[in-house]
Amino acid sequence: MLETPAGSVGVGVRQPLPDMTIAESQALIMAAMQKVLPGVAPDPNASPRLLVVWHVTPIFPSCATWRLSLNIFDGSVPVWNEQTIIGSDESRQALTSAMARMTSRLAAEALGPARDYAGHPTT
Repeated sequence: MLETPAGSVGVGVRQPLPDMTIAESQALIMAAMQKVLPGVAPDPNASPRLLVVWHVTPIFPSCATWRLSLNIFDGSVPVWNEQTIIGSDESRQALTSAMARMTSRLAAEALGPARDYAGHPTT
């Protein structure tokens, strides 16, 4: 869980990044997200309003090409999606940069100040 300006957010990883375990992938993703969202820290006691889910899906396994997807769910309803293409031979620095760019867009578009469904700031 992360505590953000929009409230508590759960973070999940569906598949590990290429040549990494789930634990290594989670650590890299959390590091990238915290790079973009300074002061945001894991909060194991939070009750998340939103769930951020990272997916890694092979596109052309023979070419070592993967799709990295970042989805946000409000309950079971998908509310935001961002995708990029990565190679399985990407360095950790390149992966972190890609995830930081995606998290930056996520923060700007979906995790900014809390808003209602019409886009108005909540009080």
